[in-house]
Amino acid sequence: MTLTSRNPPSAAIDIMANHLTEVTVELFAAYGLSVRVSTSSPSSATAPDEQMGVAMIGYVGERVRGALVMIASETAVARWMEAAGASEGDLGDALGEFSNMLLGRLKGRLLSAGLPILLATPTATLGNGLRLSIPPAESTWQSFDGPGWTVVTRLDATFEPGFAFTAAVGERPAEAGEGILF
Repeated sequence: MTLTSRNPPSAAIDIMANHLTEVTVELFAAYGLSVRVSTSSPSSATAPDEQMGVAMIGYVGERVRGALVMIASETAVARWMEAAGASEGDLGDALGEFSNMLLGRLKGRLLSAGLPILLATPTATLGNGLRLSIPPAESTWQSFDGPGWTVVTRLDATFEPGFAFTAAVGERPAEAGEGILF
């Protein structure tokens, strides 16, 4: 799989990427899986002969829109499913759900930072030799090593003129796994 970016990241996408790093570690820890930021290049995390999965989920906010892309091998996704207690199921659906949970966690962090976003429905595909288009937006890649597997994320963002983080919300939003009583 070829991993490239067209534009260098800006300060705004750097803030988003920092939050993404934190929530990626937290998401996998919630399933008892330890991950750390990889010291290798994201492009070295994929092998051309390995069956790979790609999930993409879009988001939109005030003067910003983009997508989160999550890339992992079938073996990695199967291990995630096992850690989540799913003995069987569609690997593409599982990858899509993990990308959805990841962007959901990022959404909570961005809301606290003054950037409310809305999420789309994820799509996922599995195959060999998959290629991703280069986004016309800013993008940043991250690679994380887990126990015997690697997951790669790409965060894309298009910022319209006048984009700015707004004042942070007064109340902390609910985190993944927290209960809300009505």
